[in-house]
Amino acid sequence: MDENRFKTDYREAMDSITVSDEEKARVIGMYEGSSNKIEDISRTGRRGLSKVAVALIALAGVLTLSGGVAWAMTNSALKDFFFKNSSEEFENVYTPVMAEYDLGNVKAVYEGSIYDKSTETGYLSFSFLDNEGNLIDLHNLNEVRYIDDNKYTNDNMLSFNTFTEGLKLGDDRFYLVLLNLDSCHTILDDNNLFIRFDRTYVPEDNKPFGFVVLNAEQFESLKAEVAQLDPDAIFAYTYDPVTDTVTSNFDKTAIVPQVLEILEKYNIYEVECIDTPAQEITVENMKIKVGRTDISLIYNVNNCEIDAFTLIRENGTRIDFTKEEYTIGYNSATTEETIGNMWTVSGIDSNGRFGGGFQEKDGESTLTYNFGFILGLDEKVKIEVNGDIYK
Repeated sequence: MDENRFKTDYREAMDSITVSDEEKARVIGMYEGSSNKIEDISRTGRRGLSKVAVALIALAGVLTLSGGVAWAMTNSALKDFFFKNSSEEFENVYTPVMAEYDLGNVKAVYEGSIYDKSTETGYLSFSFLDNEGNLIDLHNLNEVRYIDDNKYTNDNMLSFNTFTEGLKLGDDRFYLVLLNLDSCHTILDDNNLFIRFDRTYVPEDNKPFGFVVLNAEQFESLKAEVAQLDPDAIFAYTYDPVTDTVTSNFDKTAIVPQVLEILEKYNIYEVECIDTPAQEITVENMKIKVGRTDISLIYNVNNCEIDAFTLIRENGTRIDFTKEEYTIGYNSATTEETIGNMWTVSGIDSNGRFGGGFQEKDGESTLTYNFGFILGLDEKVKIEVNGDIYK
């Protein structure tokens, strides 16, 4: 690799980052004057630098591998997909990581995350490099597809309060085992794999959200270890003939402890969260929680008559939410339908209009949606319903 070219690319990339000139100078100086490993440089550089500047130090190692490709310096793929026009706010909520995993002919790079505790939603970003360090455009790879044979039935212990996502990248396989969450969306976009996750119904006393990254060999080893566990001993029940009730002798809301112990061998990465209180606005029978990245709608479908509302930002931007009904279930005996809701979001400049949630049998629902931008730390919004303004 041409070292002078690398330094030129590195300096040019620094110019596109919103950090101070002093921070840029320190980062460049640390890279050019140090032979330490990436993690050593990162640890040294943390004192007095912003999170973005620290990420740039760590990225020096990735750039070394990738021949000086400046794409990694911006860390903007996640922002551009979900949160356009939110550069300044992105820096405040994004946790850069840049951890690398060897898959064989491909290297996976966990770039970083956003996790908003107030709405229990978040985002993970991964990219992929070949063995020469070049960024891989997933659309140009010979074969990229989701792996179906890694899905589990409900009686499998590895599916108990975990999600497993598999991806075939040419001849290599990439697996994510995600812990303690309710749902996730997996999105492929050019060079990136994005995960949007939801933890609305995860009990407070469960361990924080984390995940494990595995290559093909590691995943097969994990499955083999889990298969050695005795499901009859773990999923034990007690029957009371007097009350004719069955009681489970294990925690249904937590990952099987024996499985968690196995997963810990593969280095669980715990995702850092931001814990800024959400703005809560009650409109009739609906509670609206507005976080930094997402909005949660909490209501009962049986007594909420709101069909549409508008979120109004301080700068006057209007984001419209419109309710749509659909049939969840049908009782053939009573001919009654169980109605559910989903919401469409319009007025945003984003590809990432993702969201949804759960509805209980009694109609109680919590639905959370991405609104296409990152709210300012001190920014206050208003909600408009039928011409009335709520704060």
